[in-house]
Amino acid sequence: MTFSLALAVFAGLVSAAMFAVMSTGHPLSPILVYFTALPLFALGLARGAVSVFFAVAVGALAIASIARIELAAAFVLAFALPTALLVQRALLSRPGGSGTVEWYPPGRLVLALAALALVIFGGGLAVVSFGEGDATATLAEMFGVSRLALDPRLAERISPETVAAVMVALPGIGAAAWMIMMTVNGTLAQAILKRQGWNARPGGGLAGLSIEPWFAVPGILGALLWWLGEGTPRLLGALIALVVAVVYLYQGLAVIHGVSWRLRWRTAALVGFYAALVLADQYVAPVIVLLGLAEPWLRLRERLAPAGGGGKEE
Repeated sequence: MTFSLALAVFAGLVSAAMFAVMSTGHPLSPILVYFTALPLFALGLARGAVSVFFAVAVGALAIASIARIELAAAFVLAFALPTALLVQRALLSRPGGSGTVEWYPPGRLVLALAALALVIFGGGLAVVSFGEGDATATLAEMFGVSRLALDPRLAERISPETVAAVMVALPGIGAAAWMIMMTVNGTLAQAILKRQGWNARPGGGLAGLSIEPWFAVPGILGALLWWLGEGTPRLLGALIALVVAVVYLYQGLAVIHGVSWRLRWRTAALVGFYAALVLADQYVAPVIVLLGLAEPWLRLRERLAPAGGGGKEE
């Protein structure tokens, strides 16, 4: 018990320090902030969700004592509390048949992640809308200030139409990036724990992830609102559409992982695929999203994955 408590204090302080460094302007601060949730995920996936909630309290108090209370609130809302909630879901289990244990499905975890993204970024959008009165104008001003701060000449090269398009999608882009960041942290933490034999939950590879077809409906409605709406409703539509797109991006990746078990040089093929995804994401990612959307009807994993390969741990 004492060891678990010490681990929780340590993880909370490390995570808080990684997040608080953003206020110093250190060159490494973007990298450290990106992996803020990693110590919390590692703690929770090894020791349980209660330890993460304790670490959250420790980290928040540490940041509040040395910096502004607003920074502590941002740490809790954007990283710490979502991590604790995801860990709590991930460690749910029930007895299965023949003495096995059924863990919370990976697809449900992705839906929980999507729900958190909608709450966090939708809540931020609501605050901006009610506080400033016009979320569209406020975000446009924020985007304009940001690009001027990065490069004053950038303002001359970017057209007003481009600014307007980016501004409308800004909350959705932020939510999508946050979902990917949390996924990277959780996956990395699980991989480290599994390598050491400290993981409380078995591996559960990406190939076994499955999303219910009904979840595409809010994405379609969000896309229509994005296309036809105005003002804050249009921003909300873009947010919903992009969050749902990330969910089906994961299902598309699951299809690729499942089918890839047929390949002789599987690891090399996956490395090449992810390199293409990073270097040409604007072309490759939409195709993967469409693949994920079509999977419930195409059933490529069921038809093409080798027997026993589609759900292997990775």
